[in-house]
Amino acid sequence: MTEEMETNTTDVQEDDGKLFNSKSLMSTSSQAMLLSWLFLAVIVLFVINLIVFLLSVAGVQFQGAIVTMNQMVANLSTPLLLIAIAGFFFVFLRAISEGLYLLMDLGDEVSKIGQAAEKKQ
Repeated sequence: MTEEMETNTTDVQEDDGKLFNSKSLMSTSSQAMLLSWLFLAVIVLFVINLIVFLLSVAGVQFQGAIVTMNQMVANLSTPLLLIAIAGFFFVFLRAISEGLYLLMDLGDEVSKIGQAAEKKQ
């Protein structure tokens, strides 16, 4: 029981003077990083699906069927759009994660400068 109280008071003392909760921001940043890797996995799956589709179309053409350019563009537009959207979310979530880390570092530096200025006065 006393260990819990000591831990709680230490956490409060560590975050004293900060405008943010470091643990929750670290958790949010880690979740954004994990979600970005999931979007990358989706991209890989769509690329594999696209390759399989292109190989199957090439096989159909090889057997003598005629696939028009309009059919090819219509069939490729959806997977390429999904790859582009997943890629955007991958980059966006990585930027959020790195931005949170940067802002936490910046907040720590500003608080150190503020404490040093208070000690001088």
